[in-house]
Amino acid sequence: MRINIKTIIAICFLLLFVMGCGGGTTTPGTTGNLTGNVFAPNGTDPVSGALVYILDKGSTAVGDPPTEPYDAYDYSEANGSFQLDNVPTGSQTLKIIKGAFTKTATINVLEGTNALPAAVTTLPSSGAGVEKMAVVTGNYDSIQNVLAKLGLGDVDGAGSLIIGTESFTLVDGDGSLDDATYANFLDFMGDPANYQDYRTIFINCGNNYEDEFFGDTVKVDNLKAWVAAGGRLYATDWSYDFVEQLWPEYIDFFGTDPGLLTTPETIDAAQEGDSFDSTKATVLDADLLAWLKGIGVTNTDDTITIEGWLSSWAAVDGYSSDVKSWMKALVDVAGSNSSRDITLTFHPSNGTVFYSSYHTEGSLSPGLTPQDRVLQYLIFEVL
Repeated sequence: MRINIKTIIAICFLLLFVMGCGGGTTTPGTTGNLTGNVFAPNGTDPVSGALVYILDKGSTAVGDPPTEPYDAYDYSEANGSFQLDNVPTGSQTLKIIKGAFTKTATINVLEGTNALPAAVTTLPSSGAGVEKMAVVTGNYDSIQNVLAKLGLGDVDGAGSLIIGTESFTLVDGDGSLDDATYANFLDFMGDPANYQDYRTIFINCGNNYEDEFFGDTVKVDNLKAWVAAGGRLYATDWSYDFVEQLWPEYIDFFGTDPGLLTTPETIDAAQEGDSFDSTKATVLDADLLAWLKGIGVTNTDDTITIEGWLSSWAAVDGYSSDVKSWMKALVDVAGSNSSRDITLTFHPSNGTVFYSSYHTEGSLSPGLTPQDRVLQYLIFEVL
């Protein structure tokens, strides 16, 4: 049987990075440089600040960012680009870590510059390389749609998650999901074993079960303990009470009792925001602003437009020195216009709590809106 030499060459070229074809011919002691861009699981959106490194198979030395031996490392720029210099030639293990995502790939390094293809540098959408996340559906907002557009599920032509394709856990917080397939919020939160190994829980605006939840001190204490142990909780708009009722000392929400308190205010007291179409938000974090500018969603004055302010949204009056504000904007609250912080994070013990006064998804759209993009960045950065 004759084998076509052209076929052999073509196969070797195709498998160059993953199979190391020709790797055995490299000269010991030689090195190459690696370049590439880190992408979100959708394969198109750049990820900044990702740790990219090559495992060192012959050393036990660790230090700097990687927690295991390495030959070279870099952090991706705002456009996702990175460069690793002086990497030993031959078969090597590349690792990319950002937030809940870890990508591991075997590559073959040649002398000179090696441009890594997107298939190698795109973060995974499911499997062992993605930590567990849960999304609680709500009366308003649709964080699940944003996650799907990042590559964690399929979307229809309008930009809505096709239920059943998600690689995260959906929990029914508004009665919209099939009870035979999806747990409702109270059942899911009823036993901490259901969520103790999750990295992040997203709670959409408007939860049908919040009165019952806050009336059960065991459920509340279990959620607080999960966050303190390292969990990450994200809530929007009307679900602000999942922040106020558990950690009133961090954020002073609009209400009858001004200032930071150690006891929570009355449930729903902060829901005094007025309805308006949109506002320009000032981005307070330089890295977030650089990334937003890089993907082209900022206005000419470096603000971003936040839309969909429905009546009775929950407003913030102030916050403690332990809280980070990511954005602020002129907004209408209780009949007056004022500058308020609208995106905040803080860290009870080892965990993270993230709150936004606006809906993550201001309106259903096939693409990602500017406010969707803020969540996209923070999913990789803090969630």
